[in-house]
Amino acid sequence: MNPVRIIGVGSPFGQDRLAWQVIESLEAAGIQDHFPPGRLSLHSSDRPGAALLELMRGAEFVLIVDALQSGARAGTILCLNPDQLATTPGFISSHDFGVSAALELGLVLGDLPARVRVIAVEMDPGQSSSRPLPAALVQQLHEVIINEIKS
Repeated sequence: MNPVRIIGVGSPFGQDRLAWQVIESLEAAGIQDHFPPGRLSLHSSDRPGAALLELMRGAEFVLIVDALQSGARAGTILCLNPDQLATTPGFISSHDFGVSAALELGLVLGDLPARVRVIAVEMDPGQSSSRPLPAALVQQLHEVIINEIKS
């Protein structure tokens, strides 16, 4: 069991790949090496819908990284609790059942980890999915994620 699980939600296509790039950058940076063995696990998930609940099962704390398109400046980072998702415009879902709906279902079923946070990153409409995220954004995201885990 990994008490802390970071899940990048998206797809391998287009702007929705942003969260996967974040997970890849965390792996490349060796984030797991900064924590005791077995404390942290990283996952990328292709539009999981309700299966997100299964991905979270067994964790004490889950950080979900997802793309946002609200019209804010590209690279804007929001850290949200599940109850804030319904009032935050711009979440992109490739299916009708996105992160917000999955977390609402988990809340109703009493099937959420003790702590869940969503890190939403404003997409850059002009950025190609094949280009890596800007280094400054990657560094900022790493700091936000580590701070969330340590708090």
